[in-house]
Amino acid sequence: IATKKKTLPVVYALQNAAGADADTLLNIYNKEILTPYDVEVVLHVLNKLDARGYSHSVADDYYRRAITELDLTDISQHAKDELKAVAVILLKREH
Repeated sequence: IATKKKTLPVVYALQNAAGADADTLLNIYNKEILTPYDVEVVLHVLNKLDARGYSHSVADDYYRRAITELDLTDISQHAKDELKAVAVILLKREH
């Protein structure tokens, strides 16, 4: 947030915030440099909108779709298992 990266939770919040929350986000993201207080305010809005929950939902959906497609391939079961293990690690990481 401090570097103003437009991650999925931030994009979700920018698209779904209303009223004062929308104005606050836009004002903060239009600043050149964010303060620690700005970061706290953004986190508050993200939590209020459950942006993390939305992001996890999107990630879970992509994971399920990827596994379905992977199971349709002709590669060895061992390779499939390895790819699934990597996918689980990526899905579960907190980043």
